[in-house]
Amino acid sequence: VQDISADSRMVAIDGDTMVHSSSADLNLMRIYRRRYPGRASSNWLLVQEIDGDVHQCGFQSTNLNDDMIGSGDLAIHGDVIVSTCTTYAGADDTKAFAVIFARDVPGNLSSTWSLSHKVTKTEQLGGTDTTLIRSCAVHGDTVVLGKPDLTDGGYVLVYAREPPDSTATAAWTRVQLVQPPLANA
Repeated sequence: VQDISADSRMVAIDGDTMVHSSSADLNLMRIYRRRYPGRASSNWLLVQEIDGDVHQCGFQSTNLNDDMIGSGDLAIHGDVIVSTCTTYAGADDTKAFAVIFARDVPGNLSSTWSLSHKVTKTEQLGGTDTTLIRSCAVHGDTVVLGKPDLTDGGYVLVYAREPPDSTATAAWTRVQLVQPPLANA
């Protein structure tokens, strides 16, 4: 596998699967698996490259000098990858603010990954928020996406997959929008 250490802008690992996007290819996400599962010293093999342009999602912005403005976030757990999108945010309802990918064959390290859900403007606060999602996390069938805001504390979007433990065709539904309590409430 190529040396990705100097090229990695975002990287995440879970077990024998690693995912990263590079500072050289802003709209490209690469997914790797260990050659020999369970062996920490095993080499990594490329499984798939995902082009963010296809999903209207830039995995990183061109502002590489500022970690808050120029970077997104990336997370993996089991057969689910979630990534924030940084370069396609805007008023268009089809633009992605975050994307969720699922392994086509759960548990198969060599399996390809497919888009399972794209978070658009209409799913955010009031359907009008066009600011960028800055952070993400995934565990099992739950994905959380963080939207910071210095004036009101921002909010967190919570998604659940139904039916649980399924493939890329399962539906992800926003189940809650969590906001901090108002200071004077």
